[in-house]
Amino acid sequence: MRRREKEMKERAEMEALLRNAPVCRLGLCDGGRPYVVPVTFVYDGGAVFIHSAPAGEKIRILKENPRACIEVDSIGKVIPAGEPCRWTVSYLSVIAQGTAEWIEGRGEKARALAALVEKYSGQGGVEIPSGGLEDVAVIRIPLTAITGKLSRGS
Repeated sequence: MRRREKEMKERAEMEALLRNAPVCRLGLCDGGRPYVVPVTFVYDGGAVFIHSAPAGEKIRILKENPRACIEVDSIGKVIPAGEPCRWTVSYLSVIAQGTAEWIEGRGEKARALAALVEKYSGQGGVEIPSGGLEDVAVIRIPLTAITGKLSRGS
């Protein structure tokens, strides 16, 4: 990291952002072409879990190359300065790397989907109907490298 004073050093702070960010940007490599897509996600136990239709662009790319990069952020306020080029913004961001794994077990798939429902609805204890599990892909991305950056705007 070029600006070491902006490095987020506390793993707990990075994990808090991973738990609370509403959107994850999933970066993939489609041959030599980059591909980034925003996804809903849940962070648990050192891994990011996403869900998807069982077919589509990101699924095709992940099957060809399961390596992934994720990015989450939280943007605060804009802090103006005398000159527009000196303005700044407060923010937190995390970038992490991992390799996608397909979740096939019905129990683990249902737990991951229930965690997603709880995160976005605020309702815990939701049971996922077993009949719909075949119609959704659930993917775990264990994070093998993680970095964070922050600016308090000063």
